[in-house]
Amino acid sequence: LLPTPTVNRVLLEKNILSWGDAIDSVWNKYFFVIIEGEKIPIIFKIKFTHFKPHHRVVIHSAGWAPNQHNWYINMPPKVVAHEIGHMLGAYDEYRGGALSYKKPVIDTSSIMGSKLSASQAYPRHLALLEHELVNYFENNQLKVVRVTGISI
Repeated sequence: LLPTPTVNRVLLEKNILSWGDAIDSVWNKYFFVIIEGEKIPIIFKIKFTHFKPHHRVVIHSAGWAPNQHNWYINMPPKVVAHEIGHMLGAYDEYRGGALSYKKPVIDTSSIMGSKLSASQAYPRHLALLEHELVNYFENNQLKVVRVTGISI
C-alpha cells in the first residue's frame, strides 16, 4: 500500500485490519482445488506491504473512483474485497463495469456485483487461477470448487 501524504496513518492501520477481515471472509473460507480426488484448500495470504508488492495500490485521502490500484481511506471493507477479486482475475458483474468479454455475467448477489451487502464469491471468480493451475500441473481434470456449509 502506498498512502498519499494526506492519508491519516492511524486510520489506515485501523482500516487495514477491517479490510483484511473482509478479504478473508470472502476469499478464504470456502474454495478448494480438486486434483486427482484430493481436496486442497485455497488460502490467499494478503500482505499489505510496500516491499516488493505483487500489486501497487495507492491509498487516497479523498475522492471516490476506486479500482484495483486506487483505494480510498474511507472505502468499505466489502469494496476492498471486490477490488481484490480483480487482482485474482475476476471481472465486474454489474452494468457499466468491466465485464468479461467472453461471457459477461450480471449478478448483484456476488462480491463482483454492485451491492455492498453482497459477499458471495463463486468458482467463476477464480477461473484465471484454475486455468493457471491446470497448466502448472498439466492436469485438465483439476477443478476449483466452492463448498458451502463448511469452512476451512
